[in-house]
Amino acid sequence: ERPGVVYNNSAEIGRLSAGPHTFRMQIDPDNVVAEADESNNIFEKTVTIIEGAVSVGHFTVENGELIAWDGQGPTDLVVPAGVTSIGRGAFSGSAVTSIRLSDSVEVLGFQAFATCYSLTNVIFGAGLREISDHCFFACRELKNSFYVPEGVERVGDGAFDSVGCSRIVLPTTLKSLGEQAFGSCYSLKEVYFKADAPRLEAKWGSFSQGAPKLYQY
Repeated sequence: ERPGVVYNNSAEIGRLSAGPHTFRMQIDPDNVVAEADESNNIFEKTVTIIEGAVSVGHFTVENGELIAWDGQGPTDLVVPAGVTSIGRGAFSGSAVTSIRLSDSVEVLGFQAFATCYSLTNVIFGAGLREISDHCFFACRELKNSFYVPEGVERVGDGAFDSVGCSRIVLPTTLKSLGEQAFGSCYSLKEVYFKADAPRLEAKWGSFSQGAPKLYQY
């Protein structure tokens, strides 16, 4: 066990060596969390440190970057607060069905969710700034309308290549739309953007042949 100082539900524990560490803490009985011992409100949690990375539930996080999911447990996932980026291929090829990103996530890395064939729902956080190259490549079950949230400035090359959506709404903050960002999206019929978004007429290379209709609103 390792002593720590708790500040508003966060614990300052200092630097940890590699290996498993068990934390035992007293919690507020009016703010009881799952797995608490009802008799004395004691909560125990074991995390594993792997060469500077820490296991948080089923995720492995290193310096704020979520670098892996162990594939265990529910497939509808919530990325915890404090994670600032999703690493290269972190969920690629996995069985994840739904992902909710915390507001602290700013960057979705290269191929972060590529070939997640069961992924049907993505809920973005308010802090997102970049969706990197091939991030959602071949996520075929991302269908119907897809909203890229306000705050996003870059959508990378092939970011949504081969997804199943029929309508896309782009934010006013978008500055860069990569080559074939929505390539091979054969169900895509409509793209909506606001008046101060980039003029996409010069960006047909971002879409498949037989480009969708553009609407300004």
